[in-house]
Amino acid sequence: MDAPKPLPRHQMAFLRDGQIWQLFWEDGDEALLIDTMAALVADEACPLDRHDQTLVEQQLSPSSHQKS
Repeated sequence: MDAPKPLPRHQMAFLRDGQIWQLFWEDGDEALLIDTMAALVADEACPLDRHDQTLVEQQLSPSSHQKS
């Protein structure tokens, strides 16, 4: 019996206020990532902002994916 094939993993990183924020997600988790970014941006203690959220959303948009 073959082991299940792992889903492709993606990553993105931001440097804010001297901290590196690394985001990791698998195909199918895009909605969760968008919701998580919205929660982080809404948190006044978090240095991520609307610009960072927009960059993530652009990265996830189908037109930004390059096919191999």
